[in-house]
Amino acid sequence: MNKKLVYFFAVLATILFVISACNQDAVGRRVVNRNIVGDEETPNSWVTLNITANPQNPELTREIFPNSGAYPINDSGYTTINIQILSRGRGINYTFANWSGDIRDIRGFNISSSNRNYVPMNRNRNIVANFR
Repeated sequence: MNKKLVYFFAVLATILFVISACNQDAVGRRVVNRNIVGDEETPNSWVTLNITANPQNPELTREIFPNSGAYPINDSGYTTINIQILSRGRGINYTFANWSGDIRDIRGFNISSSNRNYVPMNRNRNIVANFR
């Protein structure tokens, strides 16, 4: 009887150890490593959006919104950026033609639209606004 009792407690201790070692956040969703800053949790994973104008021209670069930059990844493993061409009427002798670059895998992205396009930032992207 003593051997059975010792065996039972050994198995129970092993099961409890395995359960306590599991990361409960990992069940059913992607886990993002987090840093605690004050009372807020912030993701420590970032992605970079690099937007350029073709041809390279400072006036054209000012027409692209948002500017290039780094963006934090949310709990879902990505962040969404709205990119668009601003129409400020500065007398620029170019018109928007299309978008190119790392956009082929974006479902529903309208390459010929200067209006808002939603870019899921699940990885670093280089996007070009082409003008003619």
